[in-house]
Amino acid sequence: NVQKAINREQPFPVVSEAAGWLRNAGIDAINIDLVYGLPHQTIDSIDNTLKQVLTLSPSRFALFSYAHVPWMKPAQKILKMEVLPTPETKLEILKLTIERLTSQGYVYIGMDHFAKLSDELAVAQKEKTLQRNFQGYSTRGGSDIYAFGMSSISQGHGIYWQNHKDIPEYF
Repeated sequence: NVQKAINREQPFPVVSEAAGWLRNAGIDAINIDLVYGLPHQTIDSIDNTLKQVLTLSPSRFALFSYAHVPWMKPAQKILKMEVLPTPETKLEILKLTIERLTSQGYVYIGMDHFAKLSDELAVAQKEKTLQRNFQGYSTRGGSDIYAFGMSSISQGHGIYWQNHKDIPEYF
């Protein structure tokens, strides 16, 4: 119901299969991004999501708050305010998520990031070598970042650049 409302349906079996493909290819560092405060999202629905994604044992989580800004993102105008969680519910969702991740062995890295104790972010945090760039936390400060896709942002040699946000301009 939540994914359908935001037009981003990602059935868990598909996500699980993709994680399996990555692991079969020798990639163990898997990050899961979660968004809270989405239309129709409830304590129970996020609890269910957490139970599912924790079975994948990702290395990291990034936890983002949904920003309802229809004046900037016109597609959000189709969402009625009453389908969004109240600020109190949104805070409870955040609290539940933080408690669940930390109780499952994930370290709070900062802002909206969590990592397993063995992950290089958690190690860098402990060793006080953790870096921060515009995309989040990193163990490789000063590295160039090349992003691909619509609206993606790259960084290199002291500058940032962003790809076009609209399909006709992007192509």
